[in-house]
Amino acid sequence: MSVKKGQIDVHQTDTMLCKRFWKYLYNEKLKLSARLFYESCKSFEELQNTFA
Repeated sequence: MSVKKGQIDVHQTDTMLCKRFWKYLYNEKLKLSARLFYESCKSFEELQNTFA
């Protein structure tokens, strides 16, 4: 909704979603093996597809 109103751009939204996803990913083994994908994340959808 904020994107539609022009208050926040799509890149900021993706960054925010990626950070929140990573913060609440509690499996440490999964985090270690997927760290490269997280650090090179271009969009939340791309990160989400990595874990699918």
